[in-house]
This record gives sequence, structure tokens and C-alpha cells, in this order.
Amino acid sequence: MRSASSRPRARLLGIGLVVSATAAQANDCIDVPRAAAIAQVKAPHSVVHVTTSPGKAPERADMIFAGDKAYMKVDGKWSAIPFSAKDQIDMINSSRAEGQAVVTCQKTSGETISGEPTFLMTVHESAPKVNDVRIWISTRTGLPMREEIKLGRGLVISDEFRYDNIQPPAGVK
Repeated sequence: MRSASSRPRARLLGIGLVVSATAAQANDCIDVPRAAAIAQVKAPHSVVHVTTSPGKAPERADMIFAGDKAYMKVDGKWSAIPFSAKDQIDMINSSRAEGQAVVTCQKTSGETISGEPTFLMTVHESAPKVNDVRIWISTRTGLPMREEIKLGRGLVISDEFRYDNIQPPAGVK
């Protein structure tokens, strides 16, 4: 799982039935979202990223990750920045060694998102900071389909991911 700061960006509706929720093993709280994050950085994808802060209008960022570039739409104009899947994977893996968080989670069935059946990981981090994350992961591909991060002071980050027909924006190098 990656926060907004771990991606080169400013870092929901099918019908699903939540079946009996069981507490996931402690390793699942970190390993399952980590595996999804690693799978994602290897795949071309797009993101609609929305940050909501109390009392402010939501801020939207559109991004595309394709090849060795990330493309971000700012003020209606696309720009490109270098992107290294290897560097992202190294960062994801190194965060495991640095983590001192107290983490609990639940794994339940999710909803269908963009035709993909999902399971839902609900992760609660209570130390050093309180964070709540929900990540819907495709049961077929292991890729994240949706993510919602609730941070302190009411800040909410929502991401919608897409993996089909991903192309860099026309004319952007």
C-alpha cells in the first residue's frame, strides 16, 4: 500500500456482499497490500486520485503510468516525469524494514469493480499515526482496483485504478 507521497503524484460502484469477516493473519496486513502494490507498478495503469480535506473542495489528479514515465494532468495540461518500476518496488520493499506500525486488518469479499471481482483489505494502523486504509484487490489479477486512505484531521485520499487500454497522452513526451 502506498501513500500519496510514495508515488510521483500529489498521493467507488459495483454491488458486493461482505461475507463473514475474519481477522487476517498479521503478515497479510502488510504482505497482501504490498504484493498488490508491486504488481501495480509493473503494469501500465491510470489513476483518478481525489484528495478531500474538511472545509475544502476536493482536489483531483489524473495520472497515467506507462513504461518509464508517469503522466500527470495539472490545470488541464498533461506533463511527463520519469518513472522507475524498479525504484518503486525497492521503496515498497524497504518500507517493510522501516515499519514500526501497529497494524491490524480484515480481509473480506469485496464488490465488482470495472467487471473485476475483488476482495477488500481493511487495514488499521494505530502507531505511530492512526491511519485507516481500504483497498479493493482483484481476485483474478491481484491488482488494486480502488483505494481509500483516511488520515488524521479528516483528510481522505481516494484512488480509482484502471488497467485496460492504457496509453500515454497524445503529444506528451
